[in-house]
Amino acid sequence: MEEQEKNTAAVEESTAEINEASSESTAETEKNEAAENEAVTIDTIPPEEEADEELGDIDDFSEEPVEEASEEKEEEAEDEKEASEAETSATEPEQPKRKLEIPWKKIGIGAGITVGVCALIYFAGALFYSSHFYPGTQLGAFDCSNLSVEKAEEKIRKAMEKYTFTIKERDGKTEIIYGEDIDLVCDSINGIPEAKANQNPFGWITDNAARKQNIDIKVTYDEDKLFHIA
Repeated sequence: MEEQEKNTAAVEESTAEINEASSESTAETEKNEAAENEAVTIDTIPPEEEADEELGDIDDFSEEPVEEASEEKEEEAEDEKEASEAETSATEPEQPKRKLEIPWKKIGIGAGITVGVCALIYFAGALFYSSHFYPGTQLGAFDCSNLSVEKAEEKIRKAMEKYTFTIKERDGKTEIIYGEDIDLVCDSINGIPEAKANQNPFGWITDNAARKQNIDIKVTYDEDKLFHIA
């Protein structure tokens, strides 16, 4: 009985091995058949059709206009330029707008300095012309600009010693007589201090009326010498 069971088990085991081997061979056979069918399908495509397809692809590519390609390149370049500009503007900080500021402080300082200098000059001139004649002062026929009373009188006396007289005769002739030829002497000059008193020191810039004044000059001369010359 035990031997019979062993034999039965051995038969079943061998049967299973045979079935497994047959199934493996069947699968391998199907695999080989599929590979052969694929190879046959590939080989059955005519080489002329493959060449025609390749040439068709090439023709389709060559038919694209060159202008479209150049336009696409230009558009790409413009897009890249805009993108770079956008990046640059984004990275650069926006500078705040500056308002026009008037330097009132500096203007005020400059104006103050100017006014101060002008005031200093004005008051210095007033101090000077409190004892001197205005610039452009005429006393009679003599220019006494910027002279004191004493200097003005001295200048007039010296000028009188060299004074000349022009005499017009009846026949139209003219004769010049020099003061030293007739011993002309200036005895007195009146009105110089009064002329100075008429000039206000603070009007040395604007007071034009006091710049021309008359004075009284008294002279003596030798009448005999004048008679002989005439």
